[in-house]
Amino acid sequence: MSLSPDTLPDHTGIPVIAANTDTINLLHHAMIRLLSFDDDFGTSSTRQATSTDKTCVMGLVMEASIRIVGGSPPNDSDIQGLLDQANKLLENVVPSIGIRERRLIEAASLYWKGQRHQAMDVWESLIYESELLSDIFAVKMLSTAAIFTGQSKYGRIARLAKTMLRAWDKNAYLCTSEYLPYLLSIYAFGLAEQRHCKEAEEIALRALVLSSHSDIWAIHTLCQVMLEQGGRAHEALHMLSKTEGNWKIHGGLLCHMYWHWALFHIEVRMYENALEIFDKKILPSLKKSDGYLLDLVDAVSLLWRLELLNQPVDTHWWTSISMIAKHQISPNSLSQYRYNFCEAHVMVLLCHTDPGVAHFFLQTLERRDDSFSNSANGSELILQHQPRRAGLILCQALYNYFCEGKFEDALAKLLSLRHCMSCIGGSRAQQDVFHQTLISSAIRLRRLNLASSLVTERYQTKQSLVNQAYIESINHLKDYCCS
Repeated sequence: MSLSPDTLPDHTGIPVIAANTDTINLLHHAMIRLLSFDDDFGTSSTRQATSTDKTCVMGLVMEASIRIVGGSPPNDSDIQGLLDQANKLLENVVPSIGIRERRLIEAASLYWKGQRHQAMDVWESLIYESELLSDIFAVKMLSTAAIFTGQSKYGRIARLAKTMLRAWDKNAYLCTSEYLPYLLSIYAFGLAEQRHCKEAEEIALRALVLSSHSDIWAIHTLCQVMLEQGGRAHEALHMLSKTEGNWKIHGGLLCHMYWHWALFHIEVRMYENALEIFDKKILPSLKKSDGYLLDLVDAVSLLWRLELLNQPVDTHWWTSISMIAKHQISPNSLSQYRYNFCEAHVMVLLCHTDPGVAHFFLQTLERRDDSFSNSANGSELILQHQPRRAGLILCQALYNYFCEGKFEDALAKLLSLRHCMSCIGGSRAQQDVFHQTLISSAIRLRRLNLASSLVTERYQTKQSLVNQAYIESINHLKDYCCS
């Protein structure tokens, strides 16, 4: 027998299967917590909604989607349970009801299976097919996925958010919505990823005003802009210090914000201050999140950058990360396909803490690549194989560099990736460490003309003060060779 459960408009006007307004309010609360990067990304509110309203499919699919895009592995039985439960609730519901929920389940399932581009297409179609272009959950999932898959640099986030904002400006309710500053900050970040820094900064500042300076993603976007533009490190340090009280309450992005803070210290060669932030802020954040994979990336990335700049990094710092996040580097976890840029950071961590496991991880990646190459076909091969293959080559290069000291091999592989790094995923700020490793490889091999050219190339796209540190290393070696 077909069922016709009650539906109510959510806080953007889109119909949702819900028994009462309490469910709608809980889903709204979950959405705000997700957009604010609060500790649980809103999942406590989705669980409350599904426990009090047994018809609430949206709560189930929101939690599943948040966890999937956040990096949960494909063998997570909890996620399968959420998706199964959501599908079961929709089994006997008439097709005209729950259309959005069905499409969101489809997107989450695709993404979880590794068909990430197809999932992003579903989220995008949901937005464009909504009457008011108001699906804030779909744009949040799509924008996050675009960063992790490297799509943010091609303008996908900025174009979509701009189109939505134009529609919202024409709607009396949406143009004053509580969600508006968050959509603005998503747009600002998309612009920053395209290096439209001036416009990105203007939009981020507008989002901050509308959110009473509490929108952590807008503050984060300003960090991205100031990191791209040379000479703004001291300004950024002042901004982060002044606004810390506003953003440190949002635990979901806390580790990443302190990572940015440490990067600005590195920019002005305050290396001890960067390590102090690592010790007093980043490690505790990593511990609080139980070794959350993206927090692990921040911790590893900071030590990695310091080493590339020839700063002393004690072994116990690397060991501290591996002890906190040991479940992320267990054999079972290493066999699961995750984000390419995350796997690169896991490789660097293993090279510093357990070279044997690093070699096992590399073999696992190589076997997985062979298996995927033999089984994939058509659009799946085109869309997924290049990022996976690039991720494998990057991990091979990092193993050459950190485990074997084979800098010639590392350099050759990194040069081959130089113009396709974006498909590996991560933001521009996160990917920059790969380019710095390329420069470092050339310097170590005394390929000084190549190293100089790579620094010049980096300066053209990133006016970072770190460039000067590499130039000084190159000039020092040139003087040494000539003496």
